[in-house]
Amino acid sequence: GHFPDSQDQRNTVRARVRYQVAPRLWIAVGADYNSGLPFQPDLTPQQYATEYGQVVINHLNFNRDRISPYLTENASVGADLYQREKRSLRFHLTATDISVTCPAQDTPAPLQETAPPPTGKAPGQNEDH
Repeated sequence: GHFPDSQDQRNTVRARVRYQVAPRLWIAVGADYNSGLPFQPDLTPQQYATEYGQVVINHLNFNRDRISPYLTENASVGADLYQREKRSLRFHLTATDISVTCPAQDTPAPLQETAPPPTGKAPGQNEDH
């Protein structure tokens, strides 16, 4: 049989456009299309829905054992604050995954071993925080 690699994503397309607003200021937008990673379900779709919610289940293809294709968008802004011969200081701010079209990417541990638990708490985070 075939044992799928956890990073066996078939297709990825990335695009990015940068616009120079002023000599020291720029903005950029981008998008990524991902065909979806494989997962090995150890529960039924109904059990996953109970544990992780219907929103996550809507992004899983149990027939193909893959996360459904998804699109993510990002935006950036940057400014050169200081620039001299060999030295420069640049400010850069980026917002990623703006539309959050695929919450399954960061939810159930069976889909990605580094995902946080469904409670939203990071591993090792105690109740006081």
